[in-house]
Amino acid sequence: MRKFKCESDFMRESTRIYRAYVEKEKQLKDLIAETNSLKDLTNEAKERETKKIQHEISEKRAGMKTLLSNLENDFADWAFEFADLTGEGLDRKLATALSSGISYSPQELLYLAKKAGNNQADARLLHDYAKSHGYELKNYVSPDQKIEKFHKMNETFGKFADDEGGKDWFRLPDAEIDIFVGNQLSSVEIMPENMEIRTVAKSIDEEISRDIAENEKKKAENADKDGEFLNGFGVDPEEPDTNFYKPEDDATENVSPEEESENVDQ
Repeated sequence: MRKFKCESDFMRESTRIYRAYVEKEKQLKDLIAETNSLKDLTNEAKERETKKIQHEISEKRAGMKTLLSNLENDFADWAFEFADLTGEGLDRKLATALSSGISYSPQELLYLAKKAGNNQADARLLHDYAKSHGYELKNYVSPDQKIEKFHKMNETFGKFADDEGGKDWFRLPDAEIDIFVGNQLSSVEIMPENMEIRTVAKSIDEEISRDIAENEKKKAENADKDGEFLNGFGVDPEEPDTNFYKPEDDATENVSPEEESENVDQ
């Protein structure tokens, strides 16, 4: 029985392997710092111990990459097995309907795609039908595409690991790893709520324009949660209270005319 049953299972395992390496690297680097702080060791002994620990870090990094490579092999086997390329899981009613000569609107195809969900045979059938009728239906990722994207993710984890201690500013902070993995997952596992359909681009320029618009849309969705993305859309940024920074004896600006009159009379 296969341990992992969906794309997210494999990606979570990749993340676990990477984070386990980072934690071990941190522990070994702390050990280097501790060793170098010992006053009863000679410089030669400290250098010898440091090299030994650094060699262990290199071994752990190589071991992490081997684990990721083995996981990729498992993922490739699973991806082709899950894809149901023989069409055994195909909904025969759907196949008959699409081959009957009846024309389906984009909205109807999108509805059928969402209804099919993660059924790879039906998803592929609808995807190919839409393409043959001039539409791009975002509902299906081929096994080859999934394998390539999973490899790219693991390759990036390897580059993160190579950037030991973040010295080259390439390694992502731990808090951003889940965002990175989530973005990779959304490119290989398309949920019904994220399915879309549009006409096939008639030119490269149109395709580039669509990509730019899509990137702008993603930027807006990922805007910071402090409300910055609302500026310019009828929501004014909150003005700071400048009185907060004034000396306590300079408080007349916050006093009403009636109170000011009473103060003068006194």
